Amino acid sequence: MKILLIEDIEILANLFAEMIRFYKPEAQIDVALTGKEALEKLKKEKYDVVFLDIILPDISGLEILDFINTNCPDTKVIIITAVTDNNIIKKINEYHYDEILFKPVSRDTFFSVLEKYIA
Repeated sequence: MKILLIEDIEILANLFAEMIRFYKPEAQIDVALTGKEALEKLKKEKYDVVFLDIILPDISGLEILDFINTNCPDTKVIIITAVTDNNIIKKINEYHYDEILFKPVSRDTFFSVLEKYIA
């Protein structure tokens, strides 16, 4: 199983990656700390699951979500975001995604999502 974790806060990216490794040790996990890096990886590799932060330093996670919807329709997308702005949430809902988690995410919630999509 190939997983792409897109999160600009490195400590959170490492934490989420470690939780995924704990749950599924054999998973191949790539981490992208910027939107540009994420798009480069998505153009080169096929991922089973993408964990996507919406607020990134260089490009919007919505742009990445659009790319995934258009070019990787079989990829499961789990959005992990701190967004509370209703206008942005409405924009997110214009796209296909499989799950949305709002930060802070509890360990139990994260593991239940892992169980659902990575089992």
